[in-house]
Amino acid sequence: MHACGARTKLAAMPGPHFVVNPNSGGGRARALLPRLTAALKAVYPEHQVSLTQGHGDAVRLAREAADGGASAVVAVGGDGTLHEVVNGVVGASRAAPVALIPGGRGSDFARGTGIPHDLDACLELLAAPPRPIDVGRVRTPSATAHFINIADAGLGGFTVDTANRWRLPVSGQLTYFLASAWGLVSYSGSPMKLTFDDQRLEGRFLVVAVGNSSYFGGGMHVCPRARPDDGLFDVTVMEARGLLHLIRHLDGLYGGTLEGRPGMHAFRCRTLTLESPAPVPLDIDGERAEGVPITFEVLAGALPFHLPPR
Repeated sequence: MHACGARTKLAAMPGPHFVVNPNSGGGRARALLPRLTAALKAVYPEHQVSLTQGHGDAVRLAREAADGGASAVVAVGGDGTLHEVVNGVVGASRAAPVALIPGGRGSDFARGTGIPHDLDACLELLAAPPRPIDVGRVRTPSATAHFINIADAGLGGFTVDTANRWRLPVSGQLTYFLASAWGLVSYSGSPMKLTFDDQRLEGRFLVVAVGNSSYFGGGMHVCPRARPDDGLFDVTVMEARGLLHLIRHLDGLYGGTLEGRPGMHAFRCRTLTLESPAPVPLDIDGERAEGVPITFEVLAGALPFHLPPR
């Protein structure tokens, strides 16, 4: 199959920079490289491709690409690769649009925003104008990071740590499901106090999902109303009421129907502060962190992104 179809060759100009994690999705991103290379030669003669070699490489490569005048910085990989690219671009001295070619195990941001898994369709998106989307900023006592999908305090952080350590030779959704199942019997929640837009919620919580988009954990539809361009977080909180209670509501977690069920809280806000007497595991776009207090803040319209139409 010809990777570019009948698209017209573009005039020479500063082209896109593709940051490829060859290990994403068990090598899925690496398998895309021959088709990607052929497509880019025909459409973007000025493009560049860089391969990551380890954790943090995509942050550096994305920052250098943005500073160097790339017309777009394209993450080729999973949610972790996209997370690093976003943090690199946000930290650059020059704004650059971001795009995604999904190649990871979970690809939750692509699922939530409708980004296709077809290479040709992704390149068509790249040729269209980007639109501004929101970015979440997370501050802990030791670090500051940015996210565009979901940050989750509690079970999500525990699950991400488990899934990353296991590296099972199965699909991303199954890996996260098994890691979540392990979390159900191993993690009993944390005492937390949440302060958001002058309101407060306090208790022992299993999940505090702060959504800029709607899916996480390889297909959990935890924040179904979240949109990445509305200037607000959609937050879903699950009280820690024991294993049987959570099992009873797993269908809602995957089906996007948790709101209104016993022990579930849903609200929207622009800022949220989480306090706890002990460290709380934190998942930021699939990357694990830890520490309290944690502050979440929306940076409205901070990042141009090549997305499908609303």
